[in-house]
Amino acid sequence: MSCLYLQLYVPPNLAKKEEGPTTEQEKLRILDISIILLRHSKPKAMTPKLLLISLLLFSGTLLAQKKAAIKAYNSALQYYQSRDYETAAPLFEQAIQESPDFYYAHRSLISCYEQMGQLDKAVPAYLAALKLAPDDFDLHFNLAQTYIQLEEWAAAKKELEQSLDISPTDRKALQSLEQIERYLAPKEEQVIQEERSSPSDRAYNAALALYRKGEYLQARSQLQAFSGQVSQADFYYLWALCDQQLGERVAAIEQYEAALALDDRHFNSNYNLGILYYNDENYEAAQALLETAYQRQPKKKDLAKHLALSYYLGNNVEKAEPFLAKLAPKLQSAELYYYWSKTLMQLGRKKESEKALATAKKLDKSGELQLDIQNDLAEYGQLASEHRKNGNYQKAIEVLEEAIAKHSEEAALHFNLGLNYLEVGNSLKAQKEFAKTVELAPSHAKAYSALGDIHYQAEKYSQAAAYFKACIEAGMQDAYSYYQLGSSLYKLNRFQESAKSFEQAIAKNPKEKQFYFALGLSYLRQKKNDLSIQNFEKALALDPYFIDAQYHICVNYIETNRFLDAIADAEKIIEKDPKFAKAYLTLAHSHKRLGNLAKADKYRKKAIRLDPSLR
Repeated sequence: MSCLYLQLYVPPNLAKKEEGPTTEQEKLRILDISIILLRHSKPKAMTPKLLLISLLLFSGTLLAQKKAAIKAYNSALQYYQSRDYETAAPLFEQAIQESPDFYYAHRSLISCYEQMGQLDKAVPAYLAALKLAPDDFDLHFNLAQTYIQLEEWAAAKKELEQSLDISPTDRKALQSLEQIERYLAPKEEQVIQEERSSPSDRAYNAALALYRKGEYLQARSQLQAFSGQVSQADFYYLWALCDQQLGERVAAIEQYEAALALDDRHFNSNYNLGILYYNDENYEAAQALLETAYQRQPKKKDLAKHLALSYYLGNNVEKAEPFLAKLAPKLQSAELYYYWSKTLMQLGRKKESEKALATAKKLDKSGELQLDIQNDLAEYGQLASEHRKNGNYQKAIEVLEEAIAKHSEEAALHFNLGLNYLEVGNSLKAQKEFAKTVELAPSHAKAYSALGDIHYQAEKYSQAAAYFKACIEAGMQDAYSYYQLGSSLYKLNRFQESAKSFEQAIAKNPKEKQFYFALGLSYLRQKKNDLSIQNFEKALALDPYFIDAQYHICVNYIETNRFLDAIADAEKIIEKDPKFAKAYLTLAHSHKRLGNLAKADKYRKKAIRLDPSLR
């Protein structure tokens, strides 16, 4: 498989349900659904009952076949229903031999081969079925997906083109075809350039060979091991792909940026990094990258679409409108018409906006966009946002509660309601709304973070740690999340784990003094005094008046019997803050251990006068 794009394979589209069969061709499509489901679902998804119902619908068609063919077919069906595909397949073949035009036998045989993973046998079975039904969209589309699995790209492309001749606006077929075309792009746009022979090129070629085998970790290790000079962007681009395949998204971004540092017009790096930023809702950064990619390949429909939407979602409607005006009619996309209508509305072109919206609704036969719901939610969201900006949180709560009454399954509404409950101090109701948010959207990282904050404030540290961990696993891998996880683990006396979390927070933001302070405390509790002192000193380097950090350096000195060092640092604290009682207590303890009892008593009394709780 090429390393060019990460999502070349697109799962096949299931056959669409019809309102009610009125022609023989429509009846065939309904039965096709039952057969197709076997390919695209787990085995239990196709029950014997479903197959039997489908067959009863077409008993007249079956009776047109030879009795011997029907007998073989029925026998095969029994084995098929019990998942014994190896026994069923030869019987379906027998039925076809008896009646070569036995359409259902062809479809059932295809399903058997697919279930057994015998794709090389499935292909001729598809071709035989297509001779009987050359205008069957699903046969062409599913055969294309089989060719993709076999890496027969030209054949897959041909089948997708034929499926689009039958259904020109099918979204999944369009997307799958575009990805294949991208893979088969001219060689100068690809990573594959084996003719190179410099040391870095040899490392690159070796890594590429491993990548093609799916050995992503080994491929990356090959690149990491190279210590010479790298002069081509493809080296870092391949590295970025390895990182993405291994789920290390932040590392991938760094490598894409390294590729662009060598070649700021590198198409694939601009495109892939632009999509990453687009998915992060960092539309401004996405625009710059996608614009550069678009200059190189303006005919890429998916690229043009993402660029147009990044303009719109980034509030640059003037740039978005021309793109959407061109793409929406060309692709006949309900989604693009919808965003075009919103863009036109913001530009004050109301009549054109209404016309575009009407077209979007007409094209949205599958209901995927739920345009009416989105419009309704947008109105509620805008109104609630206005109240929130004005500090009228109770009004915002009323608006959101009304919206939830109509759209109770929208996670975003529950999350925003939770935020407003926090503003009015109702943490119990906020917790309920955040919990509902993650129930509806299990990957909603911000809701997990909010739940972690609530439980931490309630001193329920075990639950807080679990929520912060879930937040990180859901993709919110920022410094604050790691710090909060570390703080929760620290409260649970899990100091080794807390130290690891604080280290990750520092890696994300090395300029935050509190992170070093927290790491210093974790090491202190583990009796790793030298490491503890190092991190308190780093906190002090960021803020020389961070008295708590300097005090805990004193604590480390006392624990390791370095009393003179403790006295020296305590005196530094007093110079900065003469009223810091614990500094005098440090002096008292240190002088006592050194045998200076009079000084120790003097400093102890001074500490107690400043803070009676130290008595």
